[in-house]
Amino acid sequence: MPYDVIFRTGYFAILLGLIDELKNRDYYVIETSERIISSYKDRIIKIPDFSLCSIKNLKNILPDYPTRLFILCNSPYIYHYLPMYFKARLLSPENIFFILPSGTEIKATLSGIIKAIYYYCKDILADMYQAALFRYTGNPFYNVRVRERKIKFSDKKKVLFISYFFPPQASSGSFRPAKFVKYLKRSGWDVSVITTDTKHYLMYPPDATMLKGVEDVEIFRVSHRDSVAEMIDFLKPDGLRLFLKKYFQPDTAVLWSKKTFHKAVKIIEDKNIPLVWLTGNPFSLFYIGKYLKLVYPDIKVVFDYRDLWSLTAFQFYDTESLKTNFNIEKELIKYADHITIVPASVIELSKTFNYPIENITEIPNGYDEEDFAAKTDYGLKLYSGMKLGYIGSAYQDYSPAKVIEVVDRLNRREKTDIKIYLVGYSLEHCLRVVAPEIINNSCIIISHMEYLKTLSFMVDMDMLLLCIPENAPYNYSGKLFNYIRANRPILLIAPPDSAPQRVLQTVGSGDYISGWDEEEIAMNLRKCYERYLNGQLVCYHDRERFIKYSREEQTKMLNKIFSSLITFNN
Repeated sequence: MPYDVIFRTGYFAILLGLIDELKNRDYYVIETSERIISSYKDRIIKIPDFSLCSIKNLKNILPDYPTRLFILCNSPYIYHYLPMYFKARLLSPENIFFILPSGTEIKATLSGIIKAIYYYCKDILADMYQAALFRYTGNPFYNVRVRERKIKFSDKKKVLFISYFFPPQASSGSFRPAKFVKYLKRSGWDVSVITTDTKHYLMYPPDATMLKGVEDVEIFRVSHRDSVAEMIDFLKPDGLRLFLKKYFQPDTAVLWSKKTFHKAVKIIEDKNIPLVWLTGNPFSLFYIGKYLKLVYPDIKVVFDYRDLWSLTAFQFYDTESLKTNFNIEKELIKYADHITIVPASVIELSKTFNYPIENITEIPNGYDEEDFAAKTDYGLKLYSGMKLGYIGSAYQDYSPAKVIEVVDRLNRREKTDIKIYLVGYSLEHCLRVVAPEIINNSCIIISHMEYLKTLSFMVDMDMLLLCIPENAPYNYSGKLFNYIRANRPILLIAPPDSAPQRVLQTVGSGDYISGWDEEEIAMNLRKCYERYLNGQLVCYHDRERFIKYSREEQTKMLNKIFSSLITFNN
């Protein structure tokens, strides 16, 4: 019997009266949220998330096929998930419709999407107006009045951290500021944090376990509904996508940074904070540092580069945007009293922007010994063959796609028995270049696992996989140091003499290093598999050599920098 499937997005769909659209339809409701399932009684189809894997499984759950898919839409976030339905071949775009509060049905074609964007995203249009003014003036803080203020800063160890990412957001960008805050507090620092609110996390569900160690920190959250970023990511036609993206330089958090600046001023004056640490990306946060220096000439500002900005291919700028970002970075960097940096690019950064090299300190990412001591059960029965683990987010270039294809070829042609565990976010997006049958045969995908559980999971892998793109040899990748602490053999796919390769060569033995050539990858995998069969796939990471990468030791370096910048009484 033909029926409609109703995909409900946004809790306020009910409040808008969209739920009334169900009355005259033979429907099933697809939902992930427990809190409103009772509203639909026996019509609910529960899925864990809106990943491609979950949506594909709908084919096995739904009775036959729906005639149409209706989206009770009051949120622009749906545009992020629509491609998943197309990829899963559940329905074609011609059979997917948005239902507006007026009852109007709009087809999910490109023109329909644009109409829905116009209807639902009036806040985006307002932001675009602000962004257009920014583009015209060349300054996102164009209407901020800069007037020097003299305040008596505290002589105590006080610092304000400003980070777009922070727990409970389970983003790779959350770990670094959270671990610094955790160990700075133990060193006697009074730390305050400004970050985004928890209501509009885009890709990463909250992970409460990441708040361990920072529970008593005063956290100020500034709202940022980044529907702009979601819209830009979905609109694949390059002309429209680039047109929108150019309005938001250096990134879509630029408007959030402006709101955060005003919040920072209030906190600094209320608490007499003499020192501010800002981490990018998003690099628009560095605008906050500039304007704080203009308002408070005596305040000390530290810029933290988790990635390189205009000097890295990681950001994927077109020619015009690259020039714009380079000039923005050149202007802002001179307001930093000190720079901490993750990538091994101190000399390059100093020379390019004529910044004193003695004021740049390389502090890579690291591991937290206390997190490993927790030994959290992840509750999964593991594959019986060789287990190769890729844990963490994947991006376009930081993708294990080529390794997956090599593993699948070895499994089919040489009868190896290797499974790649892919644990993290953004995996479906990055693996779209791999045939679905290859992924099904050679991979096990886990789209969400709490952070502490992933550490126990690493320890139980036979081997761990790390991929560094050829155009980013300076980047470490945050997962490297957790991999080392897990004390499992590491297969590193990276360009020659990369930063991770140098680290692995100094901390111990038993790791395998390969370039991106498929035959070289296959050769290393054959060696690993043979040693696995013989019980010899082991490694030795010398604790004395890699303890400097512990978060506690790294925070001692940051503590030293902070103490050199300000005078305080213990």
